[in-house]
Amino acid sequence: MKNYNEVLNQVIEDIESHLTEEIDYKEIAKIAGITDYALQRIFSFLVGDMTLTEYVRKRRLSCAMQELAKGEKVIDVALKYQYDSPISFTRAFKKMYDIAPSKAKQTPNSLKIFPKLTFDNIKVPSQKLEYRIVPLEQQTFYGKSTKLIKTTNSRTIAELWDKVHQDGTLDYIKRTSTSFYYGASIYTNIEEMRMGQEEDKMHYYILGKEKRQDFSKVVIPKATWALFKVDSNKQKDILETINQIFLKWLPNSEYEYVYPYYNIEIYYNNWCEYGIPVKKKQ
Repeated sequence: MKNYNEVLNQVIEDIESHLTEEIDYKEIAKIAGITDYALQRIFSFLVGDMTLTEYVRKRRLSCAMQELAKGEKVIDVALKYQYDSPISFTRAFKKMYDIAPSKAKQTPNSLKIFPKLTFDNIKVPSQKLEYRIVPLEQQTFYGKSTKLIKTTNSRTIAELWDKVHQDGTLDYIKRTSTSFYYGASIYTNIEEMRMGQEEDKMHYYILGKEKRQDFSKVVIPKATWALFKVDSNKQKDILETINQIFLKWLPNSEYEYVYPYYNIEIYYNNWCEYGIPVKKKQ
């Protein structure tokens, strides 16, 4: 990806041209030379509070709203913008606009359009990433979880860390897990996410090696991992490294992301590693 602004704007234009069709995220990601999963992650990092599938859903509903305001039938617009039925379309429309689609023609001036996104002045990370490629056998961990959350829900993850700090759980995990402990996230609906049918969701865990009655069990399968060094254990520094991985390293490396596997965080005394499962590109 030599020009981030140009490439990502091409992605947006391609999405715009397929709003009335089933969107193939794999094909769209080829514009950027990355996997569809990596494209989803990059979009979330850049936009901050919205995933790519959410963006597509809002654009479709915005276009649908404009057509309804001109007098088009609800059933025709629903099917045009890839909804299975007028009922599912009405539910999504009311969630976004707080009115039924049938009312759009009566209040055209009060409905806000969700505009097409444009990327400008993206800053490409410049610092060098230090990483190692490590094959690991299957491992079993135990710990606390956020349960199922949206991938953009960083607040809930921060709240989980605060909680395990305050109630002594993190001290227990550190004490029983030798010299390091873990964080992990897994995306639970990859196929639905890739088809744009669901919001991107995941489970996030704080993990150790010792079983406890109130802990969840997590089995991380055998895989090859790219482990990236982060010179602190602060969440903002980890997020910056993740940004670099998906924006800079992954598109230009000889590896591609493997899913649906866990992403892992390995915490040491005052630094950590962030790991993604990878395989060599074909």
